[in-house]
Amino acid sequence: MKRYLMILGALAALTMSACTKDATDEVVKNTYEDGSLIVFNLGEDTRTVYDEGDRLQINWEESDVVRVMSPQAKVGDNYDVHEAAYSVVPDTDKPSTGKLAVNENGLQWTAERTYDFYAVYPGDNAEITMAEGEGNCVATFPMPYDQTCTVVDAAATNIVTTPDMSHAYMVSAANYTVSSENSSITLPFKPIMTTLEVKVKGCKDETAAENQSNTYTVPTIKVSGISIQIPFTSNVAATFQYDMTKGKILDEYGGTFTEEGAAYENLFVGVQSGEDAYVEVGEGETLTLTAFLPPIEISDAKQVKIRVHATGYTELVATLKPAGDDVIAASSKRLINLPDVKYAYTPEEQASVNNWLTPLNDNIYISELSIPGAHDATTGEATQEPTGFLQWIIEAFLDIVRSSYGQTQDLTIKEQMAQGLRCFDFRPAVYNEGGTEKLYLYHGVIRYNMLFGTSMQNLAEYLFEYPGEFGLIIMRHESEIADMGTLLSVFEQDQTNWAKLMNEVFDAERSYTTSAGETINYTLRDLIVTWKPDLTLAEARGKIIILSRSDYAYGSYTTHGLITPDYGGKEEIACSVIGNGTTYSNAITVQDLYDPGTAAAKWNAVQPVLDEAAEVSLAETPNYMWYLNHASGYLNNSATTSSYQSNAAATNKAVYDYITSDTWKGSTGIVLIDYVGVETYYGDILPQVIVDNNYKYYLKRKSN
Repeated sequence: MKRYLMILGALAALTMSACTKDATDEVVKNTYEDGSLIVFNLGEDTRTVYDEGDRLQINWEESDVVRVMSPQAKVGDNYDVHEAAYSVVPDTDKPSTGKLAVNENGLQWTAERTYDFYAVYPGDNAEITMAEGEGNCVATFPMPYDQTCTVVDAAATNIVTTPDMSHAYMVSAANYTVSSENSSITLPFKPIMTTLEVKVKGCKDETAAENQSNTYTVPTIKVSGISIQIPFTSNVAATFQYDMTKGKILDEYGGTFTEEGAAYENLFVGVQSGEDAYVEVGEGETLTLTAFLPPIEISDAKQVKIRVHATGYTELVATLKPAGDDVIAASSKRLINLPDVKYAYTPEEQASVNNWLTPLNDNIYISELSIPGAHDATTGEATQEPTGFLQWIIEAFLDIVRSSYGQTQDLTIKEQMAQGLRCFDFRPAVYNEGGTEKLYLYHGVIRYNMLFGTSMQNLAEYLFEYPGEFGLIIMRHESEIADMGTLLSVFEQDQTNWAKLMNEVFDAERSYTTSAGETINYTLRDLIVTWKPDLTLAEARGKIIILSRSDYAYGSYTTHGLITPDYGGKEEIACSVIGNGTTYSNAITVQDLYDPGTAAAKWNAVQPVLDEAAEVSLAETPNYMWYLNHASGYLNNSATTSSYQSNAAATNKAVYDYITSDTWKGSTGIVLIDYVGVETYYGDILPQVIVDNNYKYYLKRKSN
């Protein structure tokens, strides 16, 4: 459909309630005899797009489909068929009116003289059924999970968008008595969706008053959309039902956030600005998006949560909770002004963080999620200070090596977590530091300035603050370090104690005091989830999942999932996972072609795994297959930092383009990328659009 300028507030409501008129100047007459086709016209209160030249006029389009049902009518010679689909024919001179194209499969008159007519828009994916014995006509509509608003002018201070009106469901219910051959039948439609026009404001520098001496520049954020959490208790969550006879959503499809264990669903309203699936919103600017909710009431008892999806250390979640007796009635329209999006310049100053797992349903399988991850996640860390002159010399040398070879990230683990990353590639190996063996994190033979235990502790502390999230570790013993012999004696290390040191890290007693003042005594072992293919979000919240390419356990009992065989350097391969002594065959599909030669070869390895993950996620029943897809790698057979950057520039962009296209739908699986948060390599927006997929359709889940 075309998308024209969207009007705001009361003007839109007035337009939607305009009085009906005959559909066209040329009215086709009905002939009332058994077998004659019934002719329908459309009134002015039944339109689907806003007029380009008149902000108060809404037009029909030729591509619109309406489905009409009448218990008294028939189709052809079949008296048991009572509904048919029609195409809209707008009036050429007055496109706000029109008629329905009559075809040989249309509804026909019978010997009856009183008719009930029920119609729905859009008619190409909605169903109408009669409740036997009750006389009620019920329309079944798809849940409007994935909606899109198109930006009219991205350069405007107040950015206005047009919604996809195919989610603006409408119904018509009318009784008609045959009295004259020349009467025309006009279907009186009405919009049924609870419609919110949401105004998103750009970041505001809340530290300016306290930091007059600082010259902070408030960033322009990239907003990919909003999600709306609604009360919803349907057992058929992909649809909702509307009683057209009584004019309300069926009772069993309501719900409330205030009841313990109440169910809810998330709807996503995305942004399309030219070829981009986001729009930039700066300080003092606003973005208005239209969201079509099922016809539910919003009140103090039935609350709705609106979440802004944006890049950076930003998050805004607002609870729409009308005060007192104020109620947003079902099928009404309301303008919602959100607070300013908060921004932090560093994770330590965070006003909020990108906690996208917290709003999702507890029973969703982890295998169904789209999860952004960081390949060689700790190569952006630089927190361990060298001790002694020799160590300083070694670190100075290593800094040169690190900056030229093997660096794949610019951000720390804390920064990555704050920006929504939930999967991290850790490569611990043994390093003898002053006579004491420690587990540092490596990339190949290059040691980075972060202890494995410190990174795990940082992850644990984040989860103590935000227990609705989880962390997923993809781990490998970077054992190439032991194969270097005497080439560089400073790198030669004894790796035989790797498993022993791993267990020491997990069993060490630790303590953390949360921002709320609670002291938590723990070991990392306490936080590790026992891996299984059908792991749910409820079982993983506040904990750490480990999928390891190297076994670190002393016995057969392990809490981590051990991947076998090692998939390094391979295109798509199905691997088994050993968890808690049980071998799950073909439990994870992995792609890790890290040396593809060319960007085209890398994309040819990435795309099939994306497609398979999406296809499996949309199947009717879950198969609990996990997908791990490395967008990371280097080009031209050169494992240099610049080559990793070249691949990131090409492959991150290719993944972004692919999963934001009109044809894409489903889970991406776990996608490991390089240079998270770096705009040059699409590292800022790619993690966010991966996250957005978790809100765009019904994710399969464990039944209660």
